[in-house]
Amino acid sequence: MEKKGKVIIVDDDSFILGLYAEKASQKGLDVRTSLGGEKFLQMIEDVNFIPDVVVMDLMMPDMSGKQVIEKVQQSGLLTNTKFIILTNVDDENTMKEMESYKVFSYLVKSTLTPNDMVDKILEAVEK
Repeated sequence: MEKKGKVIIVDDDSFILGLYAEKASQKGLDVRTSLGGEKFLQMIEDVNFIPDVVVMDLMMPDMSGKQVIEKVQQSGLLTNTKFIILTNVDDENTMKEMESYKVFSYLVKSTLTPNDMVDKILEAVEK
């Protein structure tokens, strides 16, 4: 089966990583995971896997999703990659702030199913 797109899921919760990675793989996506922001920043130096989409948690102990996105944008890497924020932070101000980083979508974990998340990734890949 030909892969529909490349995605990296970044979260500090290994259960969440496994759940979303499995669902995305079932839908034909080429999925990698990163347990935290620091590991993700190391991963993207590998030019052999440039993701179409990055799903990023905001609240992580090693580095926040916002800090990770800032570092990626400063580095000039992943300029064509779309970022989807997946978080439990259901706050209007945070949503507006993340819009300034040109994120593709801001999703609250408690309001969607894993299948909804994968549908949003597929939407981002196709745009």
